[in-house]
Amino acid sequence: MKVVSQAIGVIQTLFFLVSCETPQEVAQRELREELEARERAQAGSMRLYREGLSAYQAGRLEEAAGSFREAVQSDARNVVAWMYLGAAEEKQGRHLEAAEAFEKSSSLLPDRYEPLFNLGSVLESVGKYREAIVEYKKALELSPDGLEVMENLARSYLRLGENLEEAKRLIDRALAAEHRPEWREWLGEQQAKLEKETRDERGH
Repeated sequence: MKVVSQAIGVIQTLFFLVSCETPQEVAQRELREELEARERAQAGSMRLYREGLSAYQAGRLEEAAGSFREAVQSDARNVVAWMYLGAAEEKQGRHLEAAEAFEKSSSLLPDRYEPLFNLGSVLESVGKYREAIVEYKKALELSPDGLEVMENLARSYLRLGENLEEAKRLIDRALAAEHRPEWREWLGEQQAKLEKETRDERGH
């Protein structure tokens, strides 16, 4: 028994010597494991995003939103999943959830105008025109020639009945670049109305 216990003690000592890691090795192993876990999470998130995108394009919005939610839960930095989550929520009339998703995507893409534009569109759709204007103006700073931004910003000014000179300037710029018939018609109507109001004011 003594020989056996001695052998076990030798084995345990050798195992300890082999498995003992220096603090630097421990840190490196933990970093490697963290990176591997992050890569797995990102891969899973993109798989869920692709499933959501397929459902979104097929018009299965609730299913799509569920996949996008799972995608951002797996990887909170999956900005495309946040963007499409906002779009899916907006199409289902869940404006608060859509706004939250677009705000998150904006924080992840501070140099892109699209999340700000989308957030402005949600706010405008629920009648929060002043808040929408704030987001549209920020979007326009990032995309000075953004046609849809100019149009939506002008429309929000008109709905409030405020800053009409700026609205007309935006409409004039948009009309020079717009090719879609329905938008050209709308812009032309608004331009004519604003010019008439200006003439009437000068006539008084």
